[in-house]
Amino acid sequence: MARSLRPLPLALLLSVPAALASVGCGAPLERLTVVADAADPVATAECDAVITGVTPQGTLPAARTARVIVAFAGHASAGEVKVRILGPAGEVPASLLLAADHIEVRPDAPFVLGAHLVEANVCGSRVVRSFEVGAIHHPLAADDFSALTGKQLGLDLRYGAWTEPEPRAGRDLIVRNLFAGAVVLNVVTASPDAVVAALAPGARAADGSITVADGDAARATPLSLENPYALLAFDRLDLEVGGRALALNDGAVVLGLTADGVDDVRLSAEVDLRDFGTVDGSAACEMLEAHTFGSCAPCASDGEPTCFALTLEGLHT
Repeated sequence: MARSLRPLPLALLLSVPAALASVGCGAPLERLTVVADAADPVATAECDAVITGVTPQGTLPAARTARVIVAFAGHASAGEVKVRILGPAGEVPASLLLAADHIEVRPDAPFVLGAHLVEANVCGSRVVRSFEVGAIHHPLAADDFSALTGKQLGLDLRYGAWTEPEPRAGRDLIVRNLFAGAVVLNVVTASPDAVVAALAPGARAADGSITVADGDAARATPLSLENPYALLAFDRLDLEVGGRALALNDGAVVLGLTADGVDDVRLSAEVDLRDFGTVDGSAACEMLEAHTFGSCAPCASDGEPTCFALTLEGLHT
C-alpha cells in the first residue's frame, strides 16, 4: 500500500461475542464500541467521512492472511471509527490502522476457512459486507502470475468434495464415479495484469494423469482475478463419464493460484443428464435421487426436467 499508515489509538471492545448467523439476523452496529486512549488524545475535527468500499468484496475467496480495508471519502475522527469482523467462530480479534482515506483491519491470526462478515461505522456511514476465506494462506507476491504461463492442469472431478447435491450416507463413492468426469485447464498467458486460460473436457490416462480429450478445442478466456483466486466462466462443457454423455452448462471454475500451480479449486455448473442414458436399467435422474438428496429439475435452457445444480470443492491438480 503506497500510503503510510499511522496506528489508531483505539482498542476494539470485544466483550460482546456474536455468531455470524446472529449478526445476519440484525445485530445492531451500536454494539461496536471503540475506546480512546486517554494518553494519546485525538484532535477534535469534523467527522464527515462516507464509506466508499470494503475489500475483500466477496466476489472470490480471500487469502487467510488477507487484510480488510474500509475505504472512505472525507475526514474521519478516530472516536467515530467502529469496525468488527465476524467469522464461523464468532468475533475476530483484530487491530485497526487509520489512514487519510481508509481503515486497515489486521486480524491477530490468519482467518479460518468459511464465511465472514464486516460491520463498519465511520462517522455514521454504515455498511455490512460479507466475504469468504479460502484455503490459500498468502496472495502471490506482487500479483505475479507469470509462472503459470504454459501450464496444463488436469482436474479429476472424482476427487472434489461433492457439496451439492449432498450424497446420501455411504453413497459418496457411487456418486463420484457415476457423475464426475475430468477437465483440463490450459494457461495460455499469465502476467501481473491478466491470466488467459482455456478449459476443455479431459480424459483419464492409464497412469492416472488427465489429458485433453481427443478432438476437443477450447476457447481461451481472460480470468477474473482477485489475488490469490481467479474465476473462469464457461457456457458449456461436454464430458464423458464411463462412456456416457454428461453436459455442464453455465458453469464456473474458481482457482486458488499458487507459485506452483493451483489449489483449492471449486467448480459449479448446471449438469444436464438428458443424454446420459440408463444405469442398470434405471434412468439417470432416478440414480441421482437414489444416491443423493438432490433431484432433477427443469433446465434453464429449455425447461427439460433433466438438470441438477452441481458444486464441487477442494479439487487439486
